[in-house]
Amino acid sequence: MLGTPPLTQSRTYLEIRPADEPLKADTVTRSITDLHRSVGDSGLLGGTEYPTYEMLIAATGTTGDTGQRSLAWYVGVDTPEHLDATRRALTACLPHSYDIVKTDCTYADLLNLPEVGDDTSTDADTLATDGTLTAEGSIADSNHRTTDDPAETAPLADWDVAAVDYHGVGDRPRDWQCPMKPIEEFVGADESTADWPLSRVFNALATGDAPALVQFIIQPKPDWTADRDDRIFELENGTDLYRYLIGKWIADFFTGTHDRERSSHNETTPRRDRYDTHASGTRHDSGYGSSPTQSSPDLQPSETRRIEALNAVDTRQSFTVNARAVALDTDPDPADATCRPLVDAFQPLTGAHYCIEGRRYSYGSKAANDVFEALLDRTLQTNPERRRHIVPGIPNRSPAIVVGPAALGGLCLTGGPALESDARRALETTPRERTGLELPPRAVLNRYLEAEGMHIGHPCTADREPLNATVSLPPTVQQLHTAITGQSGTGKSALGHGMLAGNFEATDGANIYIDSKGDGGPDAYLRAHYARHGDLDDVYYFDCAELLPGLPLLSIKPQLDADIDRVQAVENVADRHLEILAGYMGQETFHSAPMAVDVVEALIKALFDPVHGSDTISQTALLQAAARMHRSGEAPPVSDPHLRETLDDVTANSDRVFDNIMGAAGRRIRQASKDARLAPLFTHTDGTDAAFDLRDHLDEQCVIIFDTSGYRDDPRSLLTLAIISELWTALTRRAEDADPHDDLPQVNLFLEEAADIAASELLTDLLSQGRAFGVGVTVMLQFPEQLRDDYPRVYRELINDIGTHITGPVNDATGLARAFATDAHPVDDIATRISNLERGDWLVNPAAPFADTPPTPFYCQSRSLPPGHPDGEDPLDETTNTSYDAQRTLLETRMYRKYGLAIAEHTITTSESEAIESTPTDGESTPDTTPLHTTIPHTNRLPDCLTYVDDPPYPLVCTACERRYAPSTEGLRNAIQCCHELAAIDRADIPITTLDVPLTASDRRRSPLSDAQLRFLAAIYMAHQQRFDPDIEFDIVRDSMVRLQEYVGIDSDAVRDLIDDGLLKRDCTHPHYLYTVTPDGRDALEIEHREGIAHGDGKGDLSESSLHVALVEAGYRFLTQAYVDTPDSPAVEATRYLDVEGGRLDAAALDADDNVVVTLEAELSNNDTRRAVPSDFDTMAACDPNASIWVVKNRDGAHEVLQALNDPAEGDPRVQKTYSENMRPQDFTIDTAGLTDVYTFQTIRNQLTTE
Repeated sequence: MLGTPPLTQSRTYLEIRPADEPLKADTVTRSITDLHRSVGDSGLLGGTEYPTYEMLIAATGTTGDTGQRSLAWYVGVDTPEHLDATRRALTACLPHSYDIVKTDCTYADLLNLPEVGDDTSTDADTLATDGTLTAEGSIADSNHRTTDDPAETAPLADWDVAAVDYHGVGDRPRDWQCPMKPIEEFVGADESTADWPLSRVFNALATGDAPALVQFIIQPKPDWTADRDDRIFELENGTDLYRYLIGKWIADFFTGTHDRERSSHNETTPRRDRYDTHASGTRHDSGYGSSPTQSSPDLQPSETRRIEALNAVDTRQSFTVNARAVALDTDPDPADATCRPLVDAFQPLTGAHYCIEGRRYSYGSKAANDVFEALLDRTLQTNPERRRHIVPGIPNRSPAIVVGPAALGGLCLTGGPALESDARRALETTPRERTGLELPPRAVLNRYLEAEGMHIGHPCTADREPLNATVSLPPTVQQLHTAITGQSGTGKSALGHGMLAGNFEATDGANIYIDSKGDGGPDAYLRAHYARHGDLDDVYYFDCAELLPGLPLLSIKPQLDADIDRVQAVENVADRHLEILAGYMGQETFHSAPMAVDVVEALIKALFDPVHGSDTISQTALLQAAARMHRSGEAPPVSDPHLRETLDDVTANSDRVFDNIMGAAGRRIRQASKDARLAPLFTHTDGTDAAFDLRDHLDEQCVIIFDTSGYRDDPRSLLTLAIISELWTALTRRAEDADPHDDLPQVNLFLEEAADIAASELLTDLLSQGRAFGVGVTVMLQFPEQLRDDYPRVYRELINDIGTHITGPVNDATGLARAFATDAHPVDDIATRISNLERGDWLVNPAAPFADTPPTPFYCQSRSLPPGHPDGEDPLDETTNTSYDAQRTLLETRMYRKYGLAIAEHTITTSESEAIESTPTDGESTPDTTPLHTTIPHTNRLPDCLTYVDDPPYPLVCTACERRYAPSTEGLRNAIQCCHELAAIDRADIPITTLDVPLTASDRRRSPLSDAQLRFLAAIYMAHQQRFDPDIEFDIVRDSMVRLQEYVGIDSDAVRDLIDDGLLKRDCTHPHYLYTVTPDGRDALEIEHREGIAHGDGKGDLSESSLHVALVEAGYRFLTQAYVDTPDSPAVEATRYLDVEGGRLDAAALDADDNVVVTLEAELSNNDTRRAVPSDFDTMAACDPNASIWVVKNRDGAHEVLQALNDPAEGDPRVQKTYSENMRPQDFTIDTAGLTDVYTFQTIRNQLTTE
């Protein structure tokens, strides 16, 4: 095997990668002159030294069905320090879409030759020695430069070479001074169809099958203006060809006198005469370079044309070019076939007097090897004239081709569109959509270069060449959020991990990464982190398939500790939990039953009730509360009247509607329990498990990784939503804690597969409001268009409210492209570019700090994987890996002991669930020693201005002056008014103080009821008897008996037990809760049936319910307000329970003569409604009142009264009119002696409030 040192000598080149954009002829001509530059003085004698450029076109591969022909285009310079200047010149000549990339290579690399060794021995017989040279059938000059050691320039063993070299040929010896055709004259020079000469070379090489190399050696030619002027002088004086007169005479002698100069130039088959006739002339101007006129009678037309051509030549910026081509193979046919079409490649450049001709040398010939030797040596001949040109018959040809800037562009440059399809394919012409983009101005780009922050990659120049620098997002722009998009497999996770690693030291706050991919990403990051920092002390890692974070999802304690108002804290937790459920279930599906959603929210708030609830709840408690409400029809007790009204509205529905609502509510709550592995996340409570409060770590320089990849799509989304919900709450708490003048440490959330939680409002809230809370969000998803139809709000946030966009290849990128589009690159262009990105390449549009100039989009190339990464170039070695494993074990132990909930230990089993249901309540506790007659030590409500001494008799204390007062109603009033205004105190906070419980200590011990239950029965009974001060203690018309629950200190389970045991009856839940002590309940209190109760005027029946008492009392107050207190009414007095002839009125208004003016009946439906209602109607009608008013429980009760009067059990109908069941009772228009108006309890109570 022959080793040829020049073949393996490496040089630095600029590789040109054309695009689909055509060249501009005027731009090329104007800019290519930048290559005409000197590099200094040479030698002691002075003179100017110029650089020598080398342009190469390499062809490898074959064109067959199984072959793949490849072309490459390179430009180099012999002075490496001028490579950058060469690049700038080429960049100015070529469109911006063309890539110019620096590369190092050898001729052997370019030709894809077998590996060349150092052995230079070979058989000289492998060289062709016949010396035969062929040039399209003509006999060529066989005067070749020889070598003493042919082995140095021969191809490899069994390989040989065919070649073509090119010469500049003039009609006359000095016609090299005449210009060739300028590129502006090419057909369609500024269009895609331009016939650029160099494109013929590419097209020819693309159809060959032998490795080939075309070389142009180019050197700026020193100023030859003086030679040009001398030539013009000779032309003007007819002496241009005096050296060739002998040849003319000889020709005339044999052929006759005639003019051998062509009058026209045939570009297809040019004929080159070696000499020319001329006539002597007289010069009109002694100055050089004058332009004679066509009217001069002394000049031949040929001289005139030459003078005009010479005056058009740029003699100060011309170039000398040597061009040659070789094809190598082990078979002569492919080599010769590859060279053959190259011979006439530059025919389009032919000028009027000067052209380029190619000569082909057969495979294996000595001449072909001489060309190959010249190529390897980069031989440059600079003199276009030879002594032998003076000999008649010798062609005026020279390898030194002289061209001006316009011709050089046509000789050495071409555009991608000018190439045929085979050449474009072989050259891999860069489509416009894959061309580079100009980098932003350096002053703008410097903000992102080598900055601390999220490392993205190496910025690429307009030639797609990466710079040796890294683009990073500094903390100043991170709050504007970042979106990373790209198809699966484009490297989003690797990019995200790199950004996370770079940002660790750049910010003082936490970097939170939610990894859902399951491809070993967390372990790879941990290894890289360890390799860089030597430990994992600043890392919190949750493998959520085994260890869940102990997040306080259903706790308001952290917010209360941050001095957030309790009401606001409850709202925050309730809203976040609803968002978790809605995001998991789907917004549309979740909110399709709005009343069920209201129930879920109300139940969460009820469990956080300051009186009846706690500061921490669980999913189990929420499920139990919903099931209990569904089963019993009774809402949990709450102290907030508005919340109570919401719950009462639900329970007031018909059984069928109520069942539907509660069923839908239960289904929504159970969404958080569908995957048993996630149950600990929602069931653990503060103080019982390890806890991980994100608020404790937001201001810590740390990395928090949640690996959610061990779950299917749905539970993974739920887990992600839970984490983001807790983060949002923690950020809110941090903002409440912070001094408004302080800068919060920057927090960053990296969220993979963000589209999985697009249904949640949490993501849009973070994107739209996060920057105000010091958090930046980096979302990673495959393509935003997947969200456009289903989640338009999230889609708009991703496109419009993201500061930094980074994208890899995305097929459907029209919407995404709007984030990158500029005037120079509209949406369609950017969308096409995005879809044509390659893996590892990113289009980046970084955000700019406030008031700074935003950069234009540019390309970045991915960085190498960091040290320690298992797939990188520098993974952990064996020793370091052992240390890493030890650190990883310590990390996992720390997470397990302090922060995590091990799923295997916390998953709730069926037996545990049953145990939870059967856990005793506070109401079942054993009797204590506190007295039953006072509520002060038991009440859950007390005005803030009061406290009490926790020792019998429990006196009240004014907190302002510490004065003591008796624990009675009067004492309570006085204690409040001691230093405060009674009107400023919330009535609900003023408890009852005294109970009448006629039980001895032994009675209490024998009773199966707890003291709390006994107190509650006594309070209900006393409220029924209206023995509390309605102004400050308890008003049966306005107050819910839930207040009595709060005042005596009993929980809802204990109340429910009283109902289940038949000691208490629930009368209603709307407009507020009312209970009645049953006869068995009175027996438990040992209250005699007639104790404190008498029959007759002003007293109700013994069996009267609390609801009926409330209806009567409300009616009584209404009569007083509407009639007695009205001047125009004859009524002067209202009374309760008035006996009249034939019966009894529940209430009535009387005039001064005790005549009944208005009658009122409080009616509660029962089994005897059709008999009782007509009887009461007749009693009222017999009084002949001005108005007869009926007060009922609700709308259904009103229609039952009307139905009983339409269809009585006995006698004729009392009322003829009927109404739809949907009509409100106050809209009835009936005017009879026994019925004029019907009011529900809610309506009449509201009128008492407003009138």
